[in-house]
Amino acid sequence: MQRTSDRDITAFYEQVRGLSNGILETSSITFFLLIAVKVFDAQSIEKGLLAASNNGGLLLVPVVVLLARRAGARPAGSAALLVAAAAAAFMVPVIWPTHSVYVVGATMGTLLVALVTPFLTQMYQDNVPARERGALFGRVAMLRTFTGSVFGLGAGWLLTQNPDWWRGLMLIYAFAAAFSAFCFSRIPGKPLAATAARNPFHSLRYLVTDRRFLLLQISWFLVGFGTLMTGPLRVEVLANPKYGVALDAAQIALYVSTIPTVVRLVCSPLWGRVFDRYSFFTMRVVLNLGFALSIIAFFANGSPAGLWIGAITVGIANAGGDIAWSLWATKYTTPDKVADYMAAHTFITGIRGALAPFLAFQLTNVVAVPTLGWIAAGMIVTAALLLAPEVLAKNPMMDS
Repeated sequence: MQRTSDRDITAFYEQVRGLSNGILETSSITFFLLIAVKVFDAQSIEKGLLAASNNGGLLLVPVVVLLARRAGARPAGSAALLVAAAAAAFMVPVIWPTHSVYVVGATMGTLLVALVTPFLTQMYQDNVPARERGALFGRVAMLRTFTGSVFGLGAGWLLTQNPDWWRGLMLIYAFAAAFSAFCFSRIPGKPLAATAARNPFHSLRYLVTDRRFLLLQISWFLVGFGTLMTGPLRVEVLANPKYGVALDAAQIALYVSTIPTVVRLVCSPLWGRVFDRYSFFTMRVVLNLGFALSIIAFFANGSPAGLWIGAITVGIANAGGDIAWSLWATKYTTPDKVADYMAAHTFITGIRGALAPFLAFQLTNVVAVPTLGWIAAGMIVTAALLLAPEVLAKNPMMDS
């Protein structure tokens, strides 16, 4: 009976929290950088800090998980503290609206939000039955995507009308983070298993002791590099006349943002059910092939059909990729090790997230952008082939 109660409470507050989390997801990706440029005329190093803040948080995840284990903290309680601190960081520039305070507050807030991931995964492991985790996460992702899209339109209009309204935007981010902290604080759960380890990167030992985990991370690294390298270059291909497309801003937004977002919104619940019912490795291979098809369609010839296929398939793959990235450990390891595996996983994600965009723009100096797209697609197909033996072996990454 108690297990059912924990599931119901978790499901309610997670779906409510999805509304505020959709707002938070638009922060560092779009509006924090926009405010830095339009309002404060930020220098390159400051823009770099804002752009890197999310990946910086991912790199610190192993440290935070170790501290939470040593303190015997609950996963949801740890997440609540982190996003509450983020709310405070977002609020500081509202009170002291100076250039340097804004950069520090926005950077620290984004970094703190990024630290939540392993605690969220452990929370799903502890409170939600295996057959329902993907479905719940899919519903939350749908709410998150919808809220983020609507808020993004409103926030963009607000800043266009008057950039000085940025403080109101920061206040909304602070409120969203505070509300997210409240939702986390209401979710039950048992404390994380205690550890005597002192090395903050203790969880990385699984890369040495677990061959399948190492294989999975190599595959994921290739996928991440391929998608992150080509993501910023899609706009370049669609906008630059030398690639034979030269679309206007509205058309570019249609193919890069609008279509993928709508498709992701529709497909998130569907992928949640797939996650619950099928092998994770099989799902991961299908997603990899979807990402590869999207890149090929975008970079092949720039035809309208190719752009539509590319936009639709990247939306489908992103919907499934979000669920797979966040919940895979619940199918992979024992319940007490989920947070540790996620800590190692997010750390590696932070590394590739920091390196891939930088490497992409450096490679454009020596490799044509369409060629770079084919290289990225090849990396992703290779990543799928690496996992093929695991799919054929019918490994235990199945629902139970």
